[in-house]
Amino acid sequence: PSVFVALRMLSADVTVAYGAQLLIGVIVATLVARAYFAEPRSWGLAAAMLTAGALLTTPHLNNHDLALLAVPIALLLTDAARKPWSGWEQTLLGFAWLAPLVMAPIAEFSHIQVGLIAPAATFLIAVRRLAELRTHPAPAHVPA
Repeated sequence: PSVFVALRMLSADVTVAYGAQLLIGVIVATLVARAYFAEPRSWGLAAAMLTAGALLTTPHLNNHDLALLAVPIALLLTDAARKPWSGWEQTLLGFAWLAPLVMAPIAEFSHIQVGLIAPAATFLIAVRRLAELRTHPAPAHVPA
Protein backbone atom coordinates (compact mmCIF):
# COMPACT_ATOMS: atom_id res chain seq x y z
CA PRO A 1 0.00 0.00 0.00
CA SER A 2 2.74 2.49 -0.87
CA VAL A 3 2.51 5.49 -3.17
CA PHE A 4 4.64 3.57 -5.66
CA VAL A 5 2.33 0.54 -5.66
CA ALA A 6 -0.83 2.67 -5.76
CA LEU A 7 0.40 4.55 -8.82
CA ARG A 8 1.60 1.36 -10.54
CA MET A 9 -1.85 -0.21 -9.95
CA LEU A 10 -3.28 2.81 -11.76
CA SER A 11 -0.90 2.10 -14.69
CA ALA A 12 1.53 4.93 -13.98
CA ASP A 13 5.01 4.71 -15.44
CA VAL A 14 7.71 3.30 -13.12
CA THR A 15 9.66 6.56 -13.21
CA VAL A 16 6.59 8.59 -12.28
CA ALA A 17 5.74 6.20 -9.45
CA TYR A 18 9.28 6.33 -8.03
CA GLY A 19 9.33 10.12 -8.42
CA ALA A 20 6.09 10.45 -6.46
CA GLN A 21 7.44 8.09 -3.79
CA LEU A 22 10.59 10.21 -3.53
CA LEU A 23 8.54 13.41 -3.25
CA ILE A 24 6.45 11.92 -0.43
CA GLY A 25 9.66 10.84 1.31
CA VAL A 26 11.13 14.34 1.16
CA ILE A 27 7.91 15.93 2.44
CA VAL A 28 7.59 13.42 5.29
CA ALA A 29 11.26 13.76 6.29
CA THR A 30 10.96 17.56 6.34
CA LEU A 31 7.83 17.52 8.50
CA VAL A 32 9.27 14.95 10.90
CA ALA A 33 12.52 16.92 11.28
CA ARG A 34 10.51 20.06 11.97
CA ALA A 35 8.45 18.19 14.57
CA TYR A 36 11.60 17.22 16.47
CA PHE A 37 13.47 20.52 16.23
CA ALA A 38 10.84 23.28 16.35
CA GLU A 39 9.28 24.66 19.53
CA PRO A 40 7.10 23.80 21.34
CA ARG A 41 7.88 20.11 21.13
CA SER A 42 5.53 17.23 21.68
CA TRP A 43 7.62 14.09 21.74
CA GLY A 44 4.53 11.88 21.46
CA LEU A 45 3.22 13.63 18.35
CA ALA A 46 6.71 13.73 16.81
CA ALA A 47 7.12 9.99 17.42
CA ALA A 48 3.67 9.35 15.92
CA MET A 49 4.72 11.31 12.84
CA LEU A 50 8.03 9.43 12.63
CA THR A 51 6.40 5.99 12.82
CA ALA A 52 3.54 6.73 10.41
CA GLY A 53 5.94 8.62 8.16
CA ALA A 54 8.29 5.64 7.98
CA LEU A 55 5.42 3.63 6.53
CA LEU A 56 4.77 6.33 3.93
CA THR A 57 8.37 6.60 2.72
CA THR A 58 9.07 3.01 1.69
CA PRO A 59 7.97 1.77 -1.72
CA HIS A 60 7.97 -1.82 -0.41
CA LEU A 61 5.19 -1.68 2.18
CA ASN A 62 3.21 -4.87 2.77
CA ASN A 63 -0.09 -5.53 4.50
CA HIS A 64 1.54 -6.92 7.63
CA ASP A 65 3.71 -3.79 7.97
CA LEU A 66 0.60 -1.79 8.83
CA ALA A 67 0.67 -3.42 12.27
CA LEU A 68 3.22 -0.69 13.06
CA LEU A 69 0.33 1.79 12.94
CA ALA A 70 -0.53 0.62 16.47
CA VAL A 71 2.36 2.80 17.72
CA PRO A 72 1.22 6.18 16.31
CA ILE A 73 -2.41 5.35 17.05
CA ALA A 74 -1.50 4.71 20.71
CA LEU A 75 0.54 7.93 20.83
CA LEU A 76 -2.34 9.88 19.33
CA LEU A 77 -4.70 8.35 21.87
CA THR A 78 -2.51 9.69 24.67
CA ASP A 79 -2.56 13.13 23.05
CA ALA A 80 -6.36 13.06 23.25
CA ALA A 81 -5.98 13.73 26.98
CA ARG A 82 -4.50 17.13 26.02
CA LYS A 83 -7.15 17.97 23.46
CA PRO A 84 -10.30 15.96 22.72
CA TRP A 85 -10.83 14.38 19.31
CA SER A 86 -12.79 15.84 16.49
CA GLY A 87 -15.24 13.33 15.00
CA TRP A 88 -13.31 12.85 11.78
CA GLU A 89 -10.09 12.05 13.65
CA GLN A 90 -11.79 9.19 15.46
CA THR A 91 -13.23 7.88 12.20
CA LEU A 92 -9.88 7.98 10.39
CA LEU A 93 -8.01 6.35 13.27
CA GLY A 94 -10.68 3.65 13.42
CA PHE A 95 -10.16 3.03 9.72
CA ALA A 96 -6.37 2.97 10.22
CA TRP A 97 -6.83 0.32 12.91
CA LEU A 98 -8.98 -1.84 10.63
CA ALA A 99 -7.13 -1.17 7.36
CA PRO A 100 -4.88 -4.24 7.46
CA LEU A 101 -7.99 -6.43 7.51
CA VAL A 102 -9.88 -4.82 4.65
CA MET A 103 -7.26 -3.37 2.31
CA ALA A 104 -6.28 -6.54 0.43
CA PRO A 105 -9.84 -7.58 -0.56
CA ILE A 106 -10.72 -4.01 -1.58
CA ALA A 107 -7.53 -3.66 -3.67
CA GLU A 108 -8.09 -7.03 -5.32
CA PHE A 109 -11.67 -6.16 -6.24
CA SER A 110 -11.27 -2.48 -7.21
CA HIS A 111 -7.55 -2.20 -8.11
CA ILE A 112 -7.37 0.81 -5.78
CA GLN A 113 -4.90 0.80 -2.90
CA VAL A 114 -6.95 1.98 0.09
CA GLY A 115 -4.26 0.78 2.49
CA LEU A 116 -2.24 3.92 1.75
CA ILE A 117 -4.98 5.98 3.40
CA ALA A 118 -4.24 4.50 6.84
CA PRO A 119 -0.63 5.66 7.33
CA ALA A 120 -1.32 8.92 5.47
CA ALA A 121 -4.32 9.76 7.66
CA THR A 122 -2.46 8.83 10.84
CA PHE A 123 0.50 11.00 9.79
CA LEU A 124 -1.72 13.96 8.86
CA ILE A 125 -3.66 13.78 12.13
CA ALA A 126 -0.38 13.99 14.05
CA VAL A 127 0.78 16.91 11.84
CA ARG A 128 -2.50 18.75 12.39
CA ARG A 129 -2.49 18.23 16.15
CA LEU A 130 1.13 19.41 16.40
CA ALA A 131 0.40 22.49 14.27
CA GLU A 132 -2.56 23.25 16.52
CA LEU A 133 -0.38 22.86 19.62
CA ARG A 134 2.10 25.35 18.15
CA THR A 135 -0.55 27.94 17.28
CA HIS A 136 -2.44 27.51 20.59
CA PRO A 137 0.14 26.35 23.17
CA ALA A 138 -1.05 25.22 26.56
CA PRO A 139 -0.59 27.86 29.24
CA ALA A 140 2.47 27.40 31.41
CA HIS A 141 1.77 26.03 34.87
CA VAL A 142 2.66 28.59 37.51
CA PRO A 143 2.94 27.19 41.03
CA ALA A 144 0.94 29.07 43.65
